[in-house]
Order: sequence, then structure tokens, then C-alpha cells
Amino acid sequence: MLIFKIQEKLVFVFDEFQNFSRVNPELFSKFQRYWDEGHRDSKHMFLVIGSYVGLMKKLFQGSKEPLFGRATMLFNIKYFTFENSFELLRDYSEINIEEALKVYFMLGGVPKYLLLAGEFGRADAFRTFERLFLEPGMLLEEGKNIPVLEFGSEHKAYFSIPQSLRQ
Repeated sequence: MLIFKIQEKLVFVFDEFQNFSRVNPELFSKFQRYWDEGHRDSKHMFLVIGSYVGLMKKLFQGSKEPLFGRATMLFNIKYFTFENSFELLRDYSEINIEEALKVYFMLGGVPKYLLLAGEFGRADAFRTFERLFLEPGMLLEEGKNIPVLEFGSEHKAYFSIPQSLRQ
């Protein structure tokens, strides 16, 4: 890997790191090999970021994973509080506290969702939910993708609960 041959100290940031295996399924094994061979002589810092907590934990804490034990520090960034969320929404739209509360109760403090919601301007909370999760193109697949990525093969149990309620 060329990165380890660079002499000057650099900081590399890999966002949505868990998705790199889609580009090259062998990437994590290759990174492990180069890390093991070159990181002691390197001055670089690698920041790997991922939005799927379960998958990121598995990559670095799963004993059978190539990157197991290679993390120097692990951080779990918390969701925004209502106060932080309201500030963010106000920066992007003219929203009153009542609508902001509704948006927060629906979306939680997930910055990505709040940024998207803020882009809708002064839309009410229900319309925001419709645009984010029910209309094609935004987050329509999130309800399916998150349990699959977070829980792996165990996701089927989580899908069976809403399905049983429909019958």
C-alpha cells in the first residue's frame, strides 16, 4: 500500500469505512497486512468512520476479523440532544419548537436525518417524515438496511415482529 511509503506525517480519514469491502472484498485483509508490516515506521494517523455501529465494532472487535486489535482508540459518537438538534434545524430552516420536537421524536438526534429534514424548510413534521422515509430516493431503504447491517443474520427476528402485527 503506497500510503505507508510516504515519509511525511499525514492524517487519512476514511468515511463509511464499513463500505470499503464492497469496492474490494479483500481490502480489510490487505490493510491488515500493510498495517502489520508498516505502521511502526509510519507517522500517519488513520481515522476510520462508519455510521453502522454494529458493523464497525465487528470490524475492529470481532476476533475473527482482519482488523481485530488494530484500533488504537474507539469512539462511539452519541446522537444529538434535542437542544443540539433544534439548533441545527433552526440553522437550516424556520422551524418552531413544537415542530422541532415532533421532528426530534421521529428522527432522534441523527445528524444526517436532521440535515435532510432542515433542507425541507418549514415543512411540518409529518410531511418531513413522508419525504424522508416514504418517498423514493431519500431514506426509503433505511428501515430495512439498518437492522441488516447492525444485526447481520439475526435481523430476521426484528422483521418478524412488525410482520406478525400485520396478520
